[in-house]
Amino acid sequence: MAPTLLYQADLAKPNFFADPAQAAAIEHVQRLYEQLQALQSAAPQKKHFAYFVQKMLNKKEKKRV
Repeated sequence: MAPTLLYQADLAKPNFFADPAQAAAIEHVQRLYEQLQALQSAAPQKKHFAYFVQKMLNKKEKKRV
């Protein structure tokens, strides 16, 4: 769940109070979260068996040198 959604859920709790400094920190954390999400979705998916085999072959070749 996104940081801002978690913060909003926490604000609904009885002993949790809004704080301007916390809100500013959450905005910053949210931006970082969104940047990381964008990087993750832009990265190539490396879950394919062929990728795994190629990676293992490359490791073996490096060990021989």
